[in-house]
Amino acid sequence: MTQLQINNLNIQSLLLWQPPSLWFAALFRKKERVKLNEDELVALAIKNPRHFSKLYDLYHHKIYCYVYRRVGDYDTAADITSETFIKAFANINKYQFQGFGFSSWLYKIATNELNLFFRKHETETRHISIYSKTIELLTEIDLDTTLEEKLANLQQILSELELQEVQLLEWRFYEELSFKEIGFLMEITEDNAKVRTYRVIDKVRKRLNKKQFDQ
Repeated sequence: MTQLQINNLNIQSLLLWQPPSLWFAALFRKKERVKLNEDELVALAIKNPRHFSKLYDLYHHKIYCYVYRRVGDYDTAADITSETFIKAFANINKYQFQGFGFSSWLYKIATNELNLFFRKHETETRHISIYSKTIELLTEIDLDTTLEEKLANLQQILSELELQEVQLLEWRFYEELSFKEIGFLMEITEDNAKVRTYRVIDKVRKRLNKKQFDQ
């Protein structure tokens, strides 16, 4: 069974780190950079594969961070991110606009790749990253509890949740996805995604507030 590890990740260090150049980027990269909106970039990539490099440049770091926060290893994250874009490139003709950005499609591919990775490597640790903003959003009652105490409480509570419940919190708070996007990732309706997410939020808040009262 895959273990969960919860980190209080300093996002600054991750944003400053740039992954090494991948062969995939070099294969499709063009020197000139044209400012186009996302729909135009996707249309160009469908017509001519060499334009996929612009989508790669636009979303690589975002998807890489998404993967890294879950695997906690630079090289593994780079491999999974690379595989995500390879599959996106190979299936670009199947992409259909569904009311949200192209990045949501990439998130879904990356999520599938992550699930595949953890199925193949059952002893690997599934990381969860917590930010102070997330702690404040999930905590309704303060009672002068310190950030360190809130973090410790949240770590314990998240470790007791099902993986799918943790994913809902990650998508909503860490990735700031809409309920429509979450529904797309889970292949459920937008309303269902909203209900499930608020159910988990309510569970976490109740447990957090109970711990704060007990302390």
